Amino acid sequence: MIRYAFAWTVCAALALLGCEEKSPRQISEKPEREVVAMQTRHFATNDTRAVLRGVVASFSDGGYIVKRADLSYSLVTAIKGWLMAEARVTPYGASTAVQLDVFVGSQFASQQVDAPEFYQKTFYDRLSTVLGLPALPPP
Repeated sequence: MIRYAFAWTVCAALALLGCEEKSPRQISEKPEREVVAMQTRHFATNDTRAVLRGVVASFSDGGYIVKRADLSYSLVTAIKGWLMAEARVTPYGASTAVQLDVFVGSQFASQQVDAPEFYQKTFYDRLSTVLGLPALPPP
């Protein structure tokens, strides 16, 4: 009986070693510089906490469910149906940068949204209204 248990353990370990780990997220095929440019906007304020609160409000106004808002990491994650969004708020000189990364799919397989108009119309226009500041492209 012990021999069979040991044999099954060895077989299971060998089977797991042969498994290929695949990333569940498919990143855009566009150049990284182009992707960052479509995902990032700057706001002419150095009050990152106010911008972070604006990000949470913008997600909520857009029908997203805010899963996590971490002030210490300046990170907000939210979901809406098949969309998974993550926004990072960082100080950038005299302004504050917001980078939004959105994936469509499930936690097991998803594709990065790489349409600039999606980011602008579904998030940054709303965030500009909430903050009362224009969303400026990255320098």
